[in-house]
Amino acid sequence: MNVSEKRIGDAITTIKYKKNEILLNFNSGNKLLLSVETFTEFHLYEGKELSEEELSSLLHAASEDKYYVYALGLLSKEVYSEKQIQTKLFGKGADEDTVLAVVTRLKKGGLIDDEAFARTFASDVGSLRLYGRNKILYELRSKGISPAVVAKIEFSEKEELDKAFRYASYLNRKYVKTPSEKKSLQVIRALIARGFDEQIAEKAVEESVSPMDEEAEAKLLQRYFELAKAKYSRKHVGYSLKEKVYMDLRKKGFRSRDIKELIEKGIEL
Repeated sequence: MNVSEKRIGDAITTIKYKKNEILLNFNSGNKLLLSVETFTEFHLYEGKELSEEELSSLLHAASEDKYYVYALGLLSKEVYSEKQIQTKLFGKGADEDTVLAVVTRLKKGGLIDDEAFARTFASDVGSLRLYGRNKILYELRSKGISPAVVAKIEFSEKEELDKAFRYASYLNRKYVKTPSEKKSLQVIRALIARGFDEQIAEKAVEESVSPMDEEAEAKLLQRYFELAKAKYSRKHVGYSLKEKVYMDLRKKGFRSRDIKELIEKGIEL
């Protein structure tokens, strides 16, 4: 069969231009939505007759366009890494070749850039959510950013301290009724869990965590002492009772010397 004898698949009857896409109506009654890029690539016009091979290629391109437009919609609302976009496309039913083609188009258009994504996440998201260096690096790796890109991210001590200080200040207000010793430990642990190095966490606590008012802490200790004494005196006396009360109050974060002084005054052997 020579070129002139190719079987005709369908013919374009009308072309309608929409906002960012182009709608083709065919003689068969079928409709096809294409991106401007794909429409231009195929040199389409009203009345053009497409062979079965041409129509097949156009259908494949239209399928790719569908996922491309979907990816554009995602990127218009939020920044994604290459791996995240791939996962989203696979979730929508795209095959491996289509995912590769769509991601390639997005990268050529500068719409996916893992290095820019990593820098933005480290600076903007890290600052907004008050994440420390270790948490940011973990999040970037979990989002599929390559080790080579992750290794380029730099963190200044000043910025890390500023974030840690802000988060520690928030916790200081949250734990206002927590005994001083326990409060400091809780805040340090919380900062480390949020990705800050131990030294940064300790500095932030020194600068932002204020001790509980001594009079208020003494009253709170007295209250918990009475509760613990009443609880354990049912089964314990003497040294055994002192030990139980001491451990109970230490777990609540009160200072050892304060507990011992109160126990010596309040529990007889």
